Amino acid sequence: MRFKLQAKMSRFLVIFLLAVISSGSEGSFFRRVCEHQRMRINCGSKVINIVSATYGRTRRGICGFRNNRNTNCHAGTSMMVAKYECQGQSKCTLHAKNSAFGDPCVGTFKYLEVRYECVPKSQVRDSVLLRICEHRTQTIRCPSCKPKINIVSANYGRLTGGHICGGRVRTTNCGAAGSLDKVKRSCQGKRSCRLTASNGIYGDPCVGTYKYLEVRYRCEE
Repeated sequence: MRFKLQAKMSRFLVIFLLAVISSGSEGSFFRRVCEHQRMRINCGSKVINIVSATYGRTRRGICGFRNNRNTNCHAGTSMMVAKYECQGQSKCTLHAKNSAFGDPCVGTFKYLEVRYECVPKSQVRDSVLLRICEHRTQTIRCPSCKPKINIVSANYGRLTGGHICGGRVRTTNCGAAGSLDKVKRSCQGKRSCRLTASNGIYGDPCVGTYKYLEVRYRCEE
């Protein structure tokens, strides 16, 4: 009798834990495509909220078994590109290729992994997009009613053609890996901050290409 009671309690505990795990991940989707393939995301009547994105290789045994020894490979522009293409849209297409994300590990066969949510449009809070052309400085300033800057994303380099900031464009797959951390150190939680787009601060991720600093932020209470 005691053994049967323990068995029932164990089964109940397993069911309870599975329910907790399932409820915690509800609304979150994970997708993966191999290099050269396309990832199509469709949220129907809702909109896309990108949670994470990685283009590169962090494990063997995924997307073929050749040229997979480098498992410390991640494109610094992964999140920026995924958000640029998909955030707040009902559907989007991401191309898992070097021309979209850059080539973080030459000679290694890569893949794109994205985790996203489908949420009501009201849950994707409005953010402000600021672009600062290379060698220039601009100030972010929030109003007194919402005095705290929250940096959503940042990239120093170039992800689009010459219609942004002009200048010489040799590549549109250019991003300084430490962009987000450096912008956050300067601005996160402050009411105002000054940002300068320069190689001296972020490094030069694409020599010979005229770059810009792209920052997406929100003003919060």
